[in-house]
Amino acid sequence: MDLVLTIDAHPGYPVLNLAQAVVLSAYELYQVISGGTGQGGAELRVNSSGG
Repeated sequence: MDLVLTIDAHPGYPVLNLAQAVVLSAYELYQVISGGTGQGGAELRVNSSGG
């Protein structure tokens, strides 16, 4: 199973470095685990085609 994480970036500056992506991902996961709602900017999609 493949997992894809997408992060919506500002159209004027669509570049994120690895450290920024890790921080945003960890924050969103923390929000979900702790019962918060998160910011809604991250989306986890599952690709069921395999590979």
